[in-house]
Amino acid sequence: MAIRVVSQILPDVQRILIGQPYTTRKIAPKRSHDEIPMQTERSPAIESLAGSYRAESGAKRNKRSAASPSALEPELEILAQWMDSVFEIPGLGVRFGLDAIVGLIPGFGDTLTSLASLYILHAARRYGVPRVTMARMALNIAIDYLCGAVPLLGDAFDVYWKANLKNVELLRRHVVASGAEERRARVGDWLFVGGLTLGLVCLLVASVTMAWTILYAAASLISQVGG
Repeated sequence: MAIRVVSQILPDVQRILIGQPYTTRKIAPKRSHDEIPMQTERSPAIESLAGSYRAESGAKRNKRSAASPSALEPELEILAQWMDSVFEIPGLGVRFGLDAIVGLIPGFGDTLTSLASLYILHAARRYGVPRVTMARMALNIAIDYLCGAVPLLGDAFDVYWKANLKNVELLRRHVVASGAEERRARVGDWLFVGGLTLGLVCLLVASVTMAWTILYAAASLISQVGG
């Protein structure tokens, strides 16, 4: 404020000092803050930053929308049907798919069919499926692969288990379920994963115990024969 007043009266003081006649000047009245016009033009740098921010925000919104689609991709359902239920045994009503047929090839067949199962699991990640549900889907695939590796009996198990249809159903449940339904379903997923893990641990302990018992009995028998 003081600097502005000094800058206004300084020319008159100079005129007085050098002998020029003094002329009065009207000092423009101070305008209120509301009367001062706002600057509407922005610098190119500000415009560039604003444009970058809008583009980044739009990209994030599009990414969130793509990660959480409102409907399940029909290609996933078609893939699961081809793998697990595209064919039917006449008169029996038993349905099976390429999983059971290609699985007849020893070793390579089950590995090849697992690629389709892993594609569905990868799609679940794109849909934002909870981790516990993805763990349940992965266990479905692991059970299908391990049991399917048994010749002939494994292929019969594939007809019954249908891991791909199970996983697509879990994925559909995530897409169409509300928040409360999703939380209830997640509890079921935890029970499935926890129960299966506990069963595998018990099976491992039983296998080790049985192996130790057999080895101990064999060692005792050998020592008796040798004695």
